[in-house]
Amino acid sequence: FAFTALMSFAFSTFMLIYTSYAYITYLITSGELNVFSLLPESMRHRFLNTSIHDMLTDNSGYMENRFLLLYFIPGLTPEQILGMVNRLPQRHRDLVLGPGGVARMLLPPSINNRINRINNAYASASTSA
Repeated sequence: FAFTALMSFAFSTFMLIYTSYAYITYLITSGELNVFSLLPESMRHRFLNTSIHDMLTDNSGYMENRFLLLYFIPGLTPEQILGMVNRLPQRHRDLVLGPGGVARMLLPPSINNRINRINNAYASASTSA
């Protein structure tokens, strides 16, 4: 009896793992789980139609985000970096020092606004409780 129970348990576990693997593989290959479609059209176009060389030599993205390189200057103390950040334009200071700066930099505004609404609702619900 114990051997039969052990074999049944092992077979059931194997089938559960295999079914989970097969379902995830199906979702990925069928196109139903497509994170790429959530990206804005401009980012999809850039990922599909731009070479790495073109991306690295294009000055538009570099010029907009070059202020981030001050964090990679060797030998600066955190106080010196903060002093340099305080001399940046207001929009760059808000991005670097404000909460959610990474999300604001990487996510499209529509998704970022949705996340902020959810976060604000969660914060107001937790403070009122």
